[in-house]
Amino acid sequence: MSYYLLDTNICIHFTKNEYGIVEKLDSIGFDNCFISELTIAEMLYGVANSAPTKQAANRLALNGLRTAFEGHILPIAD
Repeated sequence: MSYYLLDTNICIHFTKNEYGIVEKLDSIGFDNCFISELTIAEMLYGVANSAPTKQAANRLALNGLRTAFEGHILPIAD
């Protein structure tokens, strides 16, 4: 069985529902996909530096990502 660690770019496309990422991840199974705390940190940085008019929507998208991958977020270190 293969496991996948998704990078920040894939997660951004996931939150925007672009390039069929949601369907691709669904086809390989969300249980096989993981994201790291570093990716969450990078996305938080992106939210903080986005246009003020887009910050609320970007924060909601990030929260949706966290919910979708709950239990599949890997720590930076133990």
